[in-house]
Amino acid sequence: MADDAVSEKHETPEKPLPASSPITVFHDPKNFTVKHPLMHRWTLWFTKPLTPGQRASTTDAWADSLKEVITFDSVEEFWGIYNNIAKASQLPPKSDYHLFKTGVRPEWEDKQNQRGGRWSYNNRDRRAVNIDELWLHIMLAAIGETLENEGDNEVMGVVVNIRKGFVRLGLWTRSTSNEDVLRAIGCVRCSTEGC
Repeated sequence: MADDAVSEKHETPEKPLPASSPITVFHDPKNFTVKHPLMHRWTLWFTKPLTPGQRASTTDAWADSLKEVITFDSVEEFWGIYNNIAKASQLPPKSDYHLFKTGVRPEWEDKQNQRGGRWSYNNRDRRAVNIDELWLHIMLAAIGETLENEGDNEVMGVVVNIRKGFVRLGLWTRSTSNEDVLRAIGCVRCSTEGC
């Protein structure tokens, strides 16, 4: 009988969350179907190589080559995407990945980028760097909000450009005027990319 008393459990039911609230790890740490939310929603874009007859300078050619791939807002969704797309090193020359905050197109004509700038890191010896590792680190730094201080809101997105003779990583910022914030972002970017 003592064993019956010990094995008997009294669980108190959890209070249901409002239907509009996303379920996160903070609500139910025992349930592994929850999400680890990101501060911002992010959209992955892909620029496919132009066909031989297209000219890169035309707006139509650029618009045709830039494709929105997917939008995500959690750590789990990021890893699900990352683990199921081609690695940067596997992309053909003249193609790019762009990871930007949702609502921002990866082009200078976008209203949120018009007064912005870009940090870039070029490497002419593709064999000397692990571009997949560098691209992963800069993406994680962007979505993890570790490139800038809270409230700076300067980072718009990150880009990897694959070219025949080099690879380039870029970090796009909203403005070029706040030098202290931009230098701090540049220092973090440099430590992330190993430059």
